[in-house]
Amino acid sequence: MACGGFAFWGNYSFPSIPALGIQGELGFLFNNGTEITAESKTTGASIKVTDKLSYTTLELPILMTYTVNKGGFFEFIPHGGFYLSFPIGKCKQEIDTEVKALGYSGKDSETTKDKIDSSVIVGMAIGTDFAFNFSKTSALMLNMRYMYDFNELKVDGDEIARRSAFLFSAGYRYTLH
Repeated sequence: MACGGFAFWGNYSFPSIPALGIQGELGFLFNNGTEITAESKTTGASIKVTDKLSYTTLELPILMTYTVNKGGFFEFIPHGGFYLSFPIGKCKQEIDTEVKALGYSGKDSETTKDKIDSSVIVGMAIGTDFAFNFSKTSALMLNMRYMYDFNELKVDGDEIARRSAFLFSAGYRYTLH
């Protein structure tokens, strides 16, 4: 599933090692989720169930960064660390069922919005930024990141999903001096 969102972040470089930094972020991701498909086939019959989950989160990552070629036109910035993820609102669940048996074919769809019981999800993120500096204060940023939740999302008392996702983003960096 594809998700969307936006983030604001700040990075502090350590005076003794300027290439090393700590980056705090505040992000908002919508349409997080997963899709699970299960099939069962027997002689003359098959059942296929697809379960799609989507939900919204407020993200608070704290990442360690290391900038290669700091101040040059092109910067390579690997980063990694931990995050807290706060689910917001309800979890949308779409279940599609397809049955084929002895000349019978049928489809059924059901959509529900269920209460999210998880208040905080803890996870780890690792990735890299690519910065194209146009001046000392502005840059085009490209980001690739892998996120993995340590605990599962709880919906109506059941643990149903653990996020494991790749994120790709683009942005603009303005440096304050």
